[in-house]
Amino acid sequence: MRKIHFVRMPIINLSTDAVFGYELLLRCFNGISLETFSENKELFEQYHRQLMEATFQLDTEGVIRGENTRLFLNMTPNQLVIDPLYESLSGLNHKAGGNLVIEITEDFLNYEYFRLKNKLDYLTRGGCELAITSAYLLLYDFFDI
Repeated sequence: MRKIHFVRMPIINLSTDAVFGYELLLRCFNGISLETFSENKELFEQYHRQLMEATFQLDTEGVIRGENTRLFLNMTPNQLVIDPLYESLSGLNHKAGGNLVIEITEDFLNYEYFRLKNKLDYLTRGGCELAITSAYLLLYDFFDI
């Protein structure tokens, strides 16, 4: 059994004060800390399928969010260019009823621009929504993507 530790943060609509989603904030997966995953693309690449499966299982059990709310996941640009990951995310979006929002967080901006653009195009065509979680990204060419 995979061990996943996370916190969930409600996403609030400021106009209505209603919760419209929950952000899953990973803290540890199989003894590997969030910091280690964020700093080591190869380690994330090795475990991303198991992490997506564990996330889907928790979501299916109603541990993360309730019906008619969105599931928010933080991903770095370098994580998003991993070839099989976008397929896993697309599958998770389908299983989550089309309510998946990918939150793109900063990653020192050393991502592969065209590969990232292609992956994000694929995900948005499949119904995933995107959000940017860092004002730092806004200072660069990120909106061109």
